[in-house]
Amino acid sequence: MKAFITSCLWLLATLGIAQDLQVPTLESKGINGKVKAIEWHTYQFVNDKGLTYVKKDVESYDESGRLTTISSHLIANNQTYKYVYTVDKKGLLTEIKVVNPANNLALQTTSYEYKKSLVTKTTQVQGPNTVERNYTYNKDNHLIAVEVIQNGTQQLTEYYEVDQEGRRTKLSRKLPNQAEVEVISTYTYETDNDRLITREKRNTDQGVFEITKYTDKSLNRDVREETKKVSTAQQGFKRQLFEDDSLGNWIKGEVIDDQFGRSALILRKIIYADGSETGRTQMESPLDDRGQFMRKYSQMQLVVNGRVVSQGYVHDIPNSKDRLTYVASEKAWYLLKDYDATSNMTSWGEAQIITNTPKAILYSEGSSGAIELYQEGKKLTSGTSTFTDYTKYEVGSSAIAYLRADINKSLVVKHANKLGGKVGVAELLDNHYYWGKATDSTYVLTGYGRSISVERQLEDSNGHKLVFDQVGSGFYWYYLPDFRKNFDNGQKGDVFPAVYLSKPIEEIKENNLLSIDFSNFLFDKLANGNYRIKTWKGDVVTNISSKPVKTPDNELIVYYPLTQQYLRMDGYYALENGKEHLNRKITPLLEGSPYGYYLHNEGKSIVFYKPGVRFTSYQFNSHKLDNNKCKYGALLYDSLTNASYSMNYDLEQPEVMGPMSRLPYTQGNVYLLKLEASRWVIFEKGAKVSDYDFSVLTEDDKEVVHFYKDEKNKVQAYRFPDFDTAEPGQFIYAYNLGADEVRKQLAELSIDPDLTPKSDEAELGNLQFSKSDGQFYMTNANGIYIQSRLGWFDSFGTAHLVTYDTVDHFLYRLEDYQLSETIEKGKVEVLISNEQNGVIRWGKNKALLAIAGQLQTDVNREYITVNGQDPVWKELIYDQSSGETYKFEYKNDSTFKILPIEKLPKNADAAYLIKVSDNSFDLVVKGDRIKDDGARSYNHNGDILRFFTPPGGKLSAYRFKGFSNAGYLDVIAAEIIPSAEVNVLLQQVGN
Repeated sequence: MKAFITSCLWLLATLGIAQDLQVPTLESKGINGKVKAIEWHTYQFVNDKGLTYVKKDVESYDESGRLTTISSHLIANNQTYKYVYTVDKKGLLTEIKVVNPANNLALQTTSYEYKKSLVTKTTQVQGPNTVERNYTYNKDNHLIAVEVIQNGTQQLTEYYEVDQEGRRTKLSRKLPNQAEVEVISTYTYETDNDRLITREKRNTDQGVFEITKYTDKSLNRDVREETKKVSTAQQGFKRQLFEDDSLGNWIKGEVIDDQFGRSALILRKIIYADGSETGRTQMESPLDDRGQFMRKYSQMQLVVNGRVVSQGYVHDIPNSKDRLTYVASEKAWYLLKDYDATSNMTSWGEAQIITNTPKAILYSEGSSGAIELYQEGKKLTSGTSTFTDYTKYEVGSSAIAYLRADINKSLVVKHANKLGGKVGVAELLDNHYYWGKATDSTYVLTGYGRSISVERQLEDSNGHKLVFDQVGSGFYWYYLPDFRKNFDNGQKGDVFPAVYLSKPIEEIKENNLLSIDFSNFLFDKLANGNYRIKTWKGDVVTNISSKPVKTPDNELIVYYPLTQQYLRMDGYYALENGKEHLNRKITPLLEGSPYGYYLHNEGKSIVFYKPGVRFTSYQFNSHKLDNNKCKYGALLYDSLTNASYSMNYDLEQPEVMGPMSRLPYTQGNVYLLKLEASRWVIFEKGAKVSDYDFSVLTEDDKEVVHFYKDEKNKVQAYRFPDFDTAEPGQFIYAYNLGADEVRKQLAELSIDPDLTPKSDEAELGNLQFSKSDGQFYMTNANGIYIQSRLGWFDSFGTAHLVTYDTVDHFLYRLEDYQLSETIEKGKVEVLISNEQNGVIRWGKNKALLAIAGQLQTDVNREYITVNGQDPVWKELIYDQSSGETYKFEYKNDSTFKILPIEKLPKNADAAYLIKVSDNSFDLVVKGDRIKDDGARSYNHNGDILRFFTPPGGKLSAYRFKGFSNAGYLDVIAAEIIPSAEVNVLLQQVGN
């Protein structure tokens, strides 16, 4: 405790609270500027309490900068004392009075006597005691002796020897009972740069001590004191630390003891004459916190502000001698400076507080990766698993991390390899998207601590970059401001913020992010066969489009994800190859959907697209919403992705392309399409469900419940909610009902638990129909009622009705259906069975291909006939799903017909030659007539040899055998020449 008191007295004496021989002034105290008052707030070490607030002093100064009063409040006993300084007309101090502010009574009075402006005597009166001090000076007016007399009795005399500058070189003392003067201390002085070093040798009852004091001459402040006991060589030191305001006046002073840590702290608040203030009156954490630690025998003790605290695990810091620990009670992290885990400590080490912000994240250089992260006493774990604390991505020596759970923040540590063993407090960021320079030629994009694949990118003239990542048919857009400047001027590992654009085209326009206007497009067809997409102002923006695809009707379309448009490069394939065609028209076909259907062949054929590709492996079915209109609801099931898409189209409307919507996933991909008049049809993986005997509306007409038997003959059910509010053409996804709910619905809806069909329908034989009072029934050849699964009703201008069984794939004609509203047993004729192939033709060039009874919509048709005056026309029709090509002919009129078809020999390219004359022919590939592909053809031994190079491929060849012997408009299938034989054959032809 004595050592602590000594430290505090040293601080107080050094900082100016001592016996005065003249009135203290701002100048004598080393205070700059005009000051009105100074508040001193003193904290001292107290056992079991640590650093404790003990005293508040308030100094007041007059306009001349002289101290006038001190108000001193002792916290422990709640006592206040006031010191009043009085000066004469010459400015000499005449009296210091200590009074009790409560009653204004004087507790102590000190008066001063002068000779030639030097104090010769002071008299201090406190109650019955009077202490007199007599002062003696040498010829240079330097104090050389002080005699102390109390109540008339001499107490002691002190003698001082001084050098020419008046600095004390020896202190001696003589008590009344001593025969000789006793030397107490000797002093020597030296200067080291801007430091004055005072060495004192002091004799005490405990032995001889050597005390060395270091003073900052420029600031006139003592900054360090070292003490050594001569007999034991035991040493100790104290440091005095200061914090200054902008005028150079200190506002915080600390005494740091090597044995006890910080023993005193004084905070000063300075009130200047102009009303401004600096400093503070209370300790603030962590600014004023200090810790020290001691380690012995594998045990470590941490003291914070003089109080022992319980700390957690001590963490190693890569590339550092320091260690890291956490104090839960303080919610604070401490850095243990120069921590030695292998030896016992003999003096306290410094524990530097890093932060006491709750849940703060700390970072250091990593041992195995770029960084390590810490929170609330533990080292956090990284990885892609949700059980880890964070994910991170490293760019060079920098790291981008995302903290999971309730934190949901990101952080960036730049160039962690330059931390040099230091620990930082992370700035937690709400932005989760960043990009970093990986090499001199590459960069990486990250989100939530993981890499983001950059599918396509576009940079504008100002160096801002727009990129997207494609996941399936979803596009995720990111904006990299000032990319070019940051990349070119940056170093490897530099990290910059990126911006995720949830509504990219809107945000680009509203915030003027890019110098590009995406409102309209043009295209160029280049001489090399490539293309480029431009804005109407000429900016080339091809880079952020999807891959283009060729349509069955020989157009080139591309999905532009930024504007969510399908764009058609009008007449692309009709433009002559080998030349540049600039600023050609682009027509938007579809907006707002990445999925689209494409009608061609006058609406008789349909294909389906997603960005950059055409659907290939799918099941498609459609159903008229109303038998009297051409509006359809349709569903496509993509077996590759196990996803279903819905669409609505009207064959009487001119739109070529329309949107498809990806339906919410359901087990089994089961959906209900609502028709007009509250009817419905159900699709399962693109196929229509056949049996609707137990597909019913609930009593409130709000839901449809569809009962069926599974492969184990167990009754199951789907529920389709909100049927009453759905519009015709809307799809409703199915809910699978559990066993208990199935039984409940069976009972509530009065459905036979075994799903036994009722026999209250019209009694019909095989292949008959009946209609009366708006009711219609039909049975097939097996006597099964099939009216619920019929579709595509049309009379084709006759008294009959043609309809199609969408399940068993039969095309029927209902004889004389239009002639009467009541028919009991109508005749039904099979036009095409599910074992037959054929073409259904009617109207102006309308046709449907039926293969094994199934109607094929994904087809290409091409005329064989070249003379429109021929009475009989011939066509080729290519089925894209099977790769087969068929030939059929017909009398050219608009009557409804069922035409037989001839399946042509199949080849991998579906390539066929049509002989037009002995010297000319047409080529049809996959149902499209090839106009100009730069091929060379030769008549060789009566065969046609055709050499060509497909786009991106190598030289290929077809052989069409028997061309010379073929007749007018005969069709010859291609024989594809093996690639190894092509060049040999070309050489033979050339010879």
